[in-house]
Amino acid sequence: MIPWLNNFLFAILPGTCIVCDASTYRRMDLCIDCELELPWLKNACLSCSIPLPDGNSVCGRCFFDKPPFTRCHSSFVYTYPIDRLILDFKEHRKLYIGNLLATLLLKTFPENFTPPDLLVPVPLHKSAQKRRGFNQSLEIANVLSDKWSIPVDARNCKRIVKTTPQKSLHPKDRAKNIQGAFAIKNPYQGERIAIVDDVVTTGATVTEFARLIMDNGAASTDIICIARTPL
Repeated sequence: MIPWLNNFLFAILPGTCIVCDASTYRRMDLCIDCELELPWLKNACLSCSIPLPDGNSVCGRCFFDKPPFTRCHSSFVYTYPIDRLILDFKEHRKLYIGNLLATLLLKTFPENFTPPDLLVPVPLHKSAQKRRGFNQSLEIANVLSDKWSIPVDARNCKRIVKTTPQKSLHPKDRAKNIQGAFAIKNPYQGERIAIVDDVVTTGATVTEFARLIMDNGAASTDIICIARTPL
């Protein structure tokens, strides 16, 4: 939405909370109480961001098998109501929810954070893109791009294999399922790249994608996502 129009609408109409339906009285469709009660990710693996009982540590999996990305940054644990909100965003085309979640994601980066050179949303297979009508990862990346004034590359990487949905598979089968699913048209030239996704579950998809990007000329690769599934 055009910024001045968004400000005008919130000036004459109170926002409505997407969680409790109450008036928010702020320029966001989320009330203060519900924002504070969201499942913010506080303790997580310093590498893959999986929720941990204690913070400032690396999970056993990353300790013994270092992932191809430097780190994963997530704002929430994938539990209620974040799971419902992401589902409404992805499957019911409520793009304003994705915009709000991406805005909240931005709030979790430290003030001294140095943005990457390039944002690369995880691509959808053309059949999934046609069914959904949009790529949720691209919607998130566009919000980050506007804030950080950096480009989004949604054309160089493609999903060339229509894989079985990861959520329907056992965690041990997900890595095999996603192998060879992506392709890159032109190699990168030493950019620091951040892969953008909505949810990271086992990490199989972003690990495969990050490995391909690193093998094709990126200087470094990070993961940025809205939510991370718990243990």
